Amino acid sequence: MSWFRAASDIGKRFGLSHSKLATNYGIRPMLPDSFRDLSHAVRDDVTVESSLLQPLLAETLRRHTELSNAADRQRVASSEREAHVEGLSQALYQLTLEIADKSAAAFGIEPRYPFFDRRLIEFCVGLPEEQKFGGGWPRLLFRKAMNGILPPVIQWRTTKANLSPNFHRRFRTVDVGMCEALEGPLSPFVRSDRLRDMLARYRASTENSGMNRQALALFRTAVLGTWLNELPDRSHRARPNAGALSPAAA
Repeated sequence: MSWFRAASDIGKRFGLSHSKLATNYGIRPMLPDSFRDLSHAVRDDVTVESSLLQPLLAETLRRHTELSNAADRQRVASSEREAHVEGLSQALYQLTLEIADKSAAAFGIEPRYPFFDRRLIEFCVGLPEEQKFGGGWPRLLFRKAMNGILPPVIQWRTTKANLSPNFHRRFRTVDVGMCEALEGPLSPFVRSDRLRDMLARYRASTENSGMNRQALALFRTAVLGTWLNELPDRSHRARPNAGALSPAAA
């Protein structure tokens, strides 16, 4: 009952579905792994992204994902502090910052990342968990530190800025055509018929919010096609092996 009262408060504050909170974070974690695996097998898990992939590659990626998820379930952080350190140590941050640095350098900008200051990281890792998340509020200490600095409506807001309208505007006018132009290099990995169908539906749509997944899938396809097209070695055109991921697929 204590858990349901807390979930109800969080749901009201952040506008979340009470039933989804109860199902995803209350009931589902209590189910045995074997039952969850069976439900995944029965349920149709075809996503917008995987629907574009060649069947052999899609199946290979699915098996790799299942193995990765099984390993994640076996590895559970013993404390919030350990989970914090593991989160900071993931390779995604290195990749993201390297991409951001290279993009900024193209415009003569040298960016700075104050939240990655070592002293601040050490301070945050050493905080007790109730200073990070309390009463349903994430970033609790940061919010409190903004007293008298930020207006309360900003300090305690539960949403983030939506930058997708600008992405859709630029993607439609500049980059979306690259998917068609790079169809050749993409063909060993992406189904051309489904790619053209998704492109047609995205171009015909006037609603951005309902096409976010499709736009992201097309954007990632354009990035992959550009990279493949610039490779000096054309061996990526070979059909990917079912037993291992090709460098392009990875």
